[in-house]
Amino acid sequence: MDSHESPSFALPATVPLPGELLVYDYRPHRKPADAANGGTDSSLKVLQWNVERNYEPDAILSILAAVNPDIAVIQEIDILCKRSGSRNHMMEIASKMGWKGGFVSEFVELESVVRSPRSIDNPKQSLMEPIIILVLPLGRRRAWQRHLFPIRRLLPRAGPPTPCVQLGARRDADKGTEEGEVGCGAEAQSGAIDWFRVEYDWRYTLVAEVQPPNAPLVLCYCVHLEVDFKSPSLAKSHIQRTQPHDSAHSNAIILSQVFTGIVGRVSAFSDILHDAHEHTTTHPHQLIFGDLNTMAHSVVRLSSLYAKDQYRFLSIGLTEAEWWDRNVLDWHVDDGEYNLRLWSAGFSTLRYLFAGRLGMKPGANGSKKTATTTNGANGSTTTTPIPISDHVTLSGFFSTVLRQARNPGFYDPWSPTLDITLQNPRCLSLFAAKLDWTLVRGFKCVDRWMGNDDYAASDHKYLAVCLRYDNHEELDGATEVWKLRRKECRKMWRAQGGWVSAGWKILGIGCLVFGLCGRIFDVEEALGGNFSFRKEVDALV
Repeated sequence: MDSHESPSFALPATVPLPGELLVYDYRPHRKPADAANGGTDSSLKVLQWNVERNYEPDAILSILAAVNPDIAVIQEIDILCKRSGSRNHMMEIASKMGWKGGFVSEFVELESVVRSPRSIDNPKQSLMEPIIILVLPLGRRRAWQRHLFPIRRLLPRAGPPTPCVQLGARRDADKGTEEGEVGCGAEAQSGAIDWFRVEYDWRYTLVAEVQPPNAPLVLCYCVHLEVDFKSPSLAKSHIQRTQPHDSAHSNAIILSQVFTGIVGRVSAFSDILHDAHEHTTTHPHQLIFGDLNTMAHSVVRLSSLYAKDQYRFLSIGLTEAEWWDRNVLDWHVDDGEYNLRLWSAGFSTLRYLFAGRLGMKPGANGSKKTATTTNGANGSTTTTPIPISDHVTLSGFFSTVLRQARNPGFYDPWSPTLDITLQNPRCLSLFAAKLDWTLVRGFKCVDRWMGNDDYAASDHKYLAVCLRYDNHEELDGATEVWKLRRKECRKMWRAQGGWVSAGWKILGIGCLVFGLCGRIFDVEEALGGNFSFRKEVDALV
């Protein structure tokens, strides 16, 4: 992707489209050895924070100055958004802190009457994106689109039309629009309800190499998961329900909601784990920081807007963060070619009952992959792995996700149940969740703390960690070191009283059986794929 290198106090010449990079460098001229707080002693201070669209810019800057991290991984930075004063907050943070930062464009948000005043933006010129910003030298950076289930959103809009802009939407041919345009039809000009894109967006992950002085490179990922997982058929039915007398829009591709559930978020995150795994040899020290929106629990289970898949019920007894910790992060790449914890929907009984059908053997930490042996023409033998069906599995995850969602050695020092980073007062504080994550590989966490406890600067708390580089012995035994650190973290969480056991697993299994037999979960529409229970069972056998 092209990047826009911007000089001091200059606005971007053009607003970057989704996937393009914007880089600011306001570091003072000084010796590299003085650039970092802890680079010379092989330690780093890293911050993770979702700053909620920069509604409180002064408070945000005060906290950043107080923490003074070596690397700050931030989400929801606004550039030229009306809701946050039409200011370039990325440039302001970089200039006032004396930092260099990379910004990837995800959203070009359009003004619409369906937005509340707190959410209004300027047409064509507002951006909200994740950034990696730091005082250390920033090396190669890239932004890549997660290919599994990226979001494309359209929302209903009434009133004057948004100016025609080339934003890659697909509209009906009879409207006089073509692929790559957002049209301004006569019905929109007359003030009738029309389907317009309020946000043009794809979810991207920002990846950057950071070079601390006298220390190895660090590969940093800045993530903000928020994935729509509706199929075109479901979108069509949604339009027919909301606009029953307007058949002209029945062929539009409309994915009208933001959030999904565990299936969508884990599927998108599997791309990141796969990319990180491919770089472990060249970059053994890695960070995956971000807002993963692990929110499908508590009262959110009752909302079809925020929890859309079967795991709103199948994960009962666990917070979503705890479900991730058990079923995503606890499956190491050495445990097998496929993540059987995901394949079995987190139920160990199913994993043990059906693992043999897939050429797997249940082991202490799940299962180990085995292979079939076939005789060659000359009597030689070759081994061929037995693949899982390429269809959607019974758990709702595609086989691609099961291959990719394997942990190459990351752990999070924060408790998935105690260390709450968002507690929404709009739900009378009934909802609390760990949405923010600090996943580290090739480091030992030696200190950690969180701040913004009163949520005055943002609706998220920030997480700060001090990290020590792993030495050569620890890197050589990376898998065993990972297991030990995971064990130490769990011991610490139990001591704090924050490890919630799955007391309602029987209820979850009952929901699974009832859902498969009665089809109370519309898997075909929710997943956008062809689902056949009989076909899947045949594939397993």
